Amino acid sequence: MARRLFVLAALICVSCGSSPSGPGSQPQGPNLVSPADGSSVTGPDVSFTWDAWTGATKYYHQLALDSTMQNAVTTVVTTTGATVTPGSTGIWWWRVRASVTGMTGYTPWSQAWSFTLN
Repeated sequence: MARRLFVLAALICVSCGSSPSGPGSQPQGPNLVSPADGSSVTGPDVSFTWDAWTGATKYYHQLALDSTMQNAVTTVVTTTGATVTPGSTGIWWWRVRASVTGMTGYTPWSQAWSFTLN
């Protein structure tokens, strides 16, 4: 019986919505929407969107030339999506995290997605 409850609790946690109850309540940050991972984008401006995170007061959007995001080229603080002019063609990576009311710190970073700027 205890084993079944543990499995049920794990399934419920995996399907949680986007309302964190505190640090560590979700394994990743906001869900990215566009540009889609691996897509091709015609510049010079690129519009980025992600799903809203319940209770978010602002978002941190990063853009980098490497998948590890160690050398972010830009970091934009916004309350909605972001439009950025990367400046050069090639493969770019992006991710987002949120600052949430009642939560210490930030959500985890989202997955890093790539796109090719033409």
